[in-house]
Amino acid sequence: MDHLVQFTISIDDAHIAKLVEEKAARALNDEVLKIVEAEIGTSRGGCFSDGMSDRALGEVREILEDNKDYIIQEAAQEIANRVMRSKKSREAVIKKVGEIDETTD
Repeated sequence: MDHLVQFTISIDDAHIAKLVEEKAARALNDEVLKIVEAEIGTSRGGCFSDGMSDRALGEVREILEDNKDYIIQEAAQEIANRVMRSKKSREAVIKKVGEIDETTD
């Protein structure tokens, strides 16, 4: 006896893109802060801190906040570029685009 089983998978591309952008922004922000903290000799624990270090960290945080959208956009583009370099990812995207084209016809 043969059985036919059909199923669909729904992928919320907008939600996935939003999560990737948020995670990339957090990771980038944390990495930049680590670099700055290492260069100016301060730590989040406050073991070593002076007025200049605090002011520099404040400036870096302000710059990151002011340029958050641009940083996220660039990070998302870099992630997309790296994903598209993968043969499996590229094939999956091409297949999905083909499926979408078929449903709109």
